[in-house]
Order: sequence, then structure tokens, then C-alpha cells
Amino acid sequence: MKTEIIQSLASIQRLFETELIASIKAASAQKSPYGYALLLGEDLEMAYPIAVTNCESDLADPTDTYSRYIPDEWLEWHDDHFAKVKHAYKALYQVFSQAYTVTDEDFCYTEVALEFMEQLYGMYLAAMKKVIGQFPDVSYWIIWISDSDRPIISESFWALNSDHVREEAAIYFEQ
Repeated sequence: MKTEIIQSLASIQRLFETELIASIKAASAQKSPYGYALLLGEDLEMAYPIAVTNCESDLADPTDTYSRYIPDEWLEWHDDHFAKVKHAYKALYQVFSQAYTVTDEDFCYTEVALEFMEQLYGMYLAAMKKVIGQFPDVSYWIIWISDSDRPIISESFWALNSDHVREEAAIYFEQ
């Protein structure tokens, strides 16, 4: 069963890459974003993506690095860019949650759920690494989970951004 679920994540990755490219193009057609965040729900059940972008013109103070690099502060939320991925993920999660216990009696994720989460986050990061080079006008990339300290946030920051961005925003992301 685990192997089938991991294979299903691989098929979602291909779908995600296609929708990610379309999402970035659509966001760029509306405005010219400097930042693109893949916002995930904190709960594993809702760990499907929403795109969030920000543009220089959206910044009240261009020198405020917090509002520049923390997607919770951004104005452009694109809920409809990943409809197929959301549908596929919800179906996969339903199969996973019927086959495995997701949380224990203390509402902590079980070992198998944490493994599933890491595979999922790894899939999102791998896909982003693969496509961001096609969009040189976007200078800041991140996988974001609001009010969370999950390692994927910091991992994506360090893996997806240029030295300049890393230097400017490093204070927000532990390494």
C-alpha cells in the first residue's frame, strides 16, 4: 500500500508541475510578481497548494523585508490555480487515511503520516526546483505554511533562492 501511495504522489508531481507552470504564467500575466509562494494547509488533510504572489507595487515600504519575504503579508492569493492537484491530492489522502492512522491519541502525527508528509513536501520542492528556472523575473520562491515551523519552509527558502535573496531574508529562516 505504501508503494502505491508513493507512486500516486509521483503522478501528482507531474500534474503539479503542469499546474505550477500555468499558475506562475497566470500570476505573471496579471502583475509582475517578484515573489511566488506555494501556500500549503498546516494539516496534512489540507496540504494541497494555493499560490500567493507579491509585487513591488504591493509593498507599502519597499525596505520592509518582513512584508517582502513573509507570504502571510502578501495581497495576491490565487485559490483556483491548482484545482486538479487539489482534487487528486484529496482522493489520495482519503486512501491514505483509510489505510493508516494519521494521528495518535495526543493528536500528533504518526510515524507513517510524517513519512507521507515528508514525501509530499519533497515532491512539491522537487517540482519547484525543476520549473523555477523558466521564470527569471520572479526572484523569490518559497513553500509556505502559515503559523508553522515545519522544516520545508526553511528548506525551500535555501534551495530555491539566489544568494542575494538568501542574504537579505536569512534572518527569517533558520538553516
